[in-house]
Amino acid sequence: MENVWVGVYKNNKLNRLLQVPLTNEVLNDIKANLDEVQDKNELILYSNEALVLDCGYKINCSEINEKHFLSQFKDIFYINTIDEGLGVLNFKRNGEKHISREEIIRFLLINSEEKMLILAIEIRGIVRKKHFLDLTRFKDKHDDTGNQNIIYEIDYGIPVPKCICAEYDKVDDIFYVYDNESLEKLIGSFEERKKRAINTLDDFKSHKNKIGLEEYKVNFNDYEIIKSKVENSNRTSTRLSKYQHDKKYSIEQIKGAIQRLPEEKQLYFDRRSQSIEVNSKNYETFIAVLHNSIIERLISGDVDII
Repeated sequence: MENVWVGVYKNNKLNRLLQVPLTNEVLNDIKANLDEVQDKNELILYSNEALVLDCGYKINCSEINEKHFLSQFKDIFYINTIDEGLGVLNFKRNGEKHISREEIIRFLLINSEEKMLILAIEIRGIVRKKHFLDLTRFKDKHDDTGNQNIIYEIDYGIPVPKCICAEYDKVDDIFYVYDNESLEKLIGSFEERKKRAINTLDDFKSHKNKIGLEEYKVNFNDYEIIKSKVENSNRTSTRLSKYQHDKKYSIEQIKGAIQRLPEEKQLYFDRRSQSIEVNSKNYETFIAVLHNSIIERLISGDVDII
């Protein structure tokens, strides 16, 4: 038997779960329109590299401790949603609402005996207190079926989610993450990650951080533009936030790794001043080569990793 829950957030944190009384017909319609996800067997094991490469991953829930950023969802997995009475979503005619103005629904959870599916909801599509005119019921002058315009009043509506961002396998106790960006937004770690990314970028600007075994300095042109681009890019903010001081490659090896890239994407190395020039066109290359795993991919010819 399947049941459906929504994750209700307050102050950007998961506040509670509420059950949604959907018919089997509606639930089947939702499931029929879900996007395909990556094969579970193709997902790599959770690691820092999985986050840096911006790909899906899997993790055994026994590895998720209280300090792990996924611990919030582990708590959800182990809730007995049938017996613990977490409440049912309900909107009353007298104006008393189950969802306050300070709250927002961020995900749909489909719960069955063997697994849980977490479907991310597009926040921009949420509707509060709106009236809609259904034009598909417009009565044509030649139509004698009795169809007529209908106005619908929606007190609180959510777009039907299509993205399965994660899945919990109850049998094997494994958490599969298909869309890491969507999941991190639900957890609330997305904004924190951007802060760490900008701090790392500032450390390179002040020459506290350096690049390569020879420890070349990084000089920025268009720094504010680069900073803005990082703040608005999931991939670059993730890579910067996961930066570790574990230099493995020399400057010559880094040069060789990026030589297949278009000229405007390549970095300029000044041996005399032992520095690298970074601008708004090649900054993604600079951020990529901070990680040994990406340098290795570039050496193997995978230029799309940038």
